[in-house]
Amino acid sequence: MRRFATEAKSDPKRISKDSEHHYTRRLDPLEILEVRKTFGSFDPDNSGTISFLEFKELITTFLGGNVTDEALQLMVRSMDVDGDGEVSQEEFLQWYSDNIVQDDQNTLKRAPRELFGMFDEGNNGVISIAKFKSKLDALRVGFSVDEQIAIVNEIDRHGSGKIGLHE
Repeated sequence: MRRFATEAKSDPKRISKDSEHHYTRRLDPLEILEVRKTFGSFDPDNSGTISFLEFKELITTFLGGNVTDEALQLMVRSMDVDGDGEVSQEEFLQWYSDNIVQDDQNTLKRAPRELFGMFDEGNNGVISIAKFKSKLDALRVGFSVDEQIAIVNEIDRHGSGKIGLHE
């Protein structure tokens, strides 16, 4: 979450679709589809925008309420290019392209540990299957029960009922 707070843009100008920096030139169609799906999990009313309250509900549900309103406001502002107080799907895609894709190599090294840490609330090095499923539900990514079971079976290769960082 620190990434949001430290990378708020000071010059929030829209990037032309003709620009090499536009997300359509950086992301392939499958990536765009996946990012749109992620956006949809933040937009439960399907309004086409993520309001501060929607963003707050999802982030605090997932992180357990450990994020201040000020930090959440900064996160939203870092994505809200037009300054209307909401994040459109286009703004979300551009933010993703600017902030996530640029750091792919570094992210590939850090992401598994950071992601694991988000699920490992007790910092004990393991995640119970129940906690994992609970966190997936909180993310509203739309996995069915069967898909969740398949994910768990793929990750928990030893069948221990717990997921360790090594898995």
